Amino acid sequence: MDRQRLKEVHQTDLTESRINEDFLDWLKSNGPTWLLVILVAVCVFIGVQRYKMYKVNHRNEAWSAFFEARLPGSYEDVANNYEDVGQLANLSRLQAAEELLRLVQADMALDATLAPEDLNDPENDPASEPLTEELRDQYLTRADGLYEQVIAADDNTMALTLYAVNAYNGRAAIAESRGDGEAARGFYLEAADRAEAAFPAQAAIARQRAEDAANFTQHVTIPAAEDAPRRT
Repeated sequence: MDRQRLKEVHQTDLTESRINEDFLDWLKSNGPTWLLVILVAVCVFIGVQRYKMYKVNHRNEAWSAFFEARLPGSYEDVANNYEDVGQLANLSRLQAAEELLRLVQADMALDATLAPEDLNDPENDPASEPLTEELRDQYLTRADGLYEQVIAADDNTMALTLYAVNAYNGRAAIAESRGDGEAARGFYLEAADRAEAAFPAQAAIARQRAEDAANFTQHVTIPAAEDAPRRT
């Protein structure tokens, strides 16, 4: 019985020794390759995780910059620096154009005496100078260019409909402010066509504005005193 047991133990030792030798032979021949594969896989995993973290941080940084912006130039910077963050570029350009039109409507210009770092200070009012005719034209041209960029980025998908419609309406408003009723009418019709499929109510409003565009830009002529009718 003891002899049989010793034989079994010896056979087991031989088997384990053979397995160890086979494993060592395999490790010598294939081990470096598999270690390299594992190392590459680990590096790829770490790279993917870091890229995901970068995207999250980049997106958060972009929206923080948008919510902190107050001036047209600040919104334009957000649009140019974060083109890859969803539709933030379109939104920022629309907001920049809206701020420029707000200045025109308020007949106020950005205060050139404030340093750039002071312009976004909530305690400072950047719009505190009267708007000259030259600046008015510059603001309108700049806003029109921003709207044009939004339209150029339109891919005719439903997701971009409202951006494009707002941009067409903005260009129409600028044309009206410059007395160009025909151009305003054309932009309103473009807005109506773009909104028709997804937002028919918006399309109807745009068409009504197109019909009224000529009336908004008609100039009233005041007769001279000597030509005015006199009461008898």
